[in-house]
Amino acid sequence: MTAKQPAKPCCRHTFPALVFVACILAAACRSNAGSWIGDAGHFFVHTPDIFMNNPSGIAFTVTVHRHVWPADWANKGEYQLKVFAPDGAEAASGSIPISNENCRIEVPAGRPGVWRLGIKPGGYGLTWVECSLPQMVIANGDWDQKDGPFRTCILHVMAPRRWYFFVPAGVKSFRVKHIIQPFQSHREDYGFFIMSPRGQRVAALYGGKPLDVETRSPNTPVPVETRIEVDEGAGGRFWSIWATGGDSHNFSDLQILLDGVPPFMAPSPEQWFDPASGRPPDIVVYDNSAVRLRDTKNEKGEPVSRDHYLWTPVPFLGDEDYNGWRGPQTIYWSNPYTLPGELGAGPYTADD
Repeated sequence: MTAKQPAKPCCRHTFPALVFVACILAAACRSNAGSWIGDAGHFFVHTPDIFMNNPSGIAFTVTVHRHVWPADWANKGEYQLKVFAPDGAEAASGSIPISNENCRIEVPAGRPGVWRLGIKPGGYGLTWVECSLPQMVIANGDWDQKDGPFRTCILHVMAPRRWYFFVPAGVKSFRVKHIIQPFQSHREDYGFFIMSPRGQRVAALYGGKPLDVETRSPNTPVPVETRIEVDEGAGGRFWSIWATGGDSHNFSDLQILLDGVPPFMAPSPEQWFDPASGRPPDIVVYDNSAVRLRDTKNEKGEPVSRDHYLWTPVPFLGDEDYNGWRGPQTIYWSNPYTLPGELGAGPYTADD
């Protein structure tokens, strides 16, 4: 479409219960190119910022999907959609009526840089977005909610999905927080894991606020947060959040806020970029962090004993404590700059 002309929905969908369940199960089986935020079983709600990276300034398309909540009180009007150029000027717009429809916005070529999608929902809406550009992220929003909770990343998790965020090199810790919004009272709905680059579940936030807090102050938003330490070798890499919801109801909204790292998430590392710089992250290629146990020395140059509690960096295969291989193995590693290196390997024999 041309700038400021109303977009027409590509197609109109009605979702009987069985068809909608089929959409949820098939949502992960994407074959289309481009990028996406959410899908037909894992929505976002309200008005978070969606940023798209367009370093060449080419023409592109954005398709916004709306799923109507099955209650009249939740659906108050049309979705109003606007795409903003890097200089903040409105480049294209569209709308979606009160129905299960989508709106495809054709954005003309323009200034290279970071473009933004703004969504003004009519009432309470479940939304997901597709874009022909390869990089698109959702903003977690302000840690202190200076613009209110509706401007933060709030997910509606009906099917579990993985969200990736980047932890820059040198970061020693970061914080993760969520706040149960008013009337979102189902404790069994709330759940997500924080995953390290090694795939470890380093923390879990389940159940929302403590029961004694809810008893003393019912229906009051209460922050629940945790601080995550970044081990050696785990910076300069992608971490992730496995948003699983709870064990039964799965209809309450799940807010996720980040502090100490770029507050943006994407469904894959390849899709992630930093809207502040307009660039993908600087991934650590070579890791010079200390390897645990005998390869680590103290300030006197002496090997550190096994009594010290240390760590295993991310780029590590196996471990000295029971994690290894049996039989013939072939190991590959990447050395794009042909730097010199050392390879250490050793056997493990269990004591009788």
